[in-house]
Amino acid sequence: MPLSCKIKSALTLFSDDLTLRLFAQSFKVESLWTQQVLDICLKQGHLERTAYNEAVMRLILSNYQYPAINAEILLHSIKSEGKINVGRFDKVSRLLGGEYCEPNSAIQVSVEFLYELSKQADLTLHNDIIVQTLITNLVNNRDSIITLKRLVTLVHSRFLLLPIAEKRIIETIELWKRSHFIDY
Repeated sequence: MPLSCKIKSALTLFSDDLTLRLFAQSFKVESLWTQQVLDICLKQGHLERTAYNEAVMRLILSNYQYPAINAEILLHSIKSEGKINVGRFDKVSRLLGGEYCEPNSAIQVSVEFLYELSKQADLTLHNDIIVQTLITNLVNNRDSIITLKRLVTLVHSRFLLLPIAEKRIIETIELWKRSHFIDY
């Protein structure tokens, strides 16, 4: 009966369960979920960006499968808690895979992340493993060749003013391709 109470009183249903929210919508009941509340709090100034990034990352680490992520959240996942954590980054970047994310959006977020990563002096020693982890997750459940071609094209255009960083990223992509026996 909790849903019927919500329907009669015309309140907004708060639930992270998509099936329940869709069911509520069939009764014209508005609904929202945790990340939407976080977005509202961020936009209204009740939450700082760092706290927002940490909250979204905690959703992902709690096995939420569809949070929206961006380059900033990916970078935060590596550098959170005052240390470099590639394992957390791996879990967060898995959301860019074909099972969870539209290809063009995933590639654009990846390129923006790579651009921001290239400006992080404290991560230089870890760049190769970070980039390889990103690529592994990005091509998951996708055509690797098409995905990598698009990734390389966007890296070339985004890194016009950072040719040394571009070269290193392209070399890492090539290394990943060779280690996975991909040739195009």
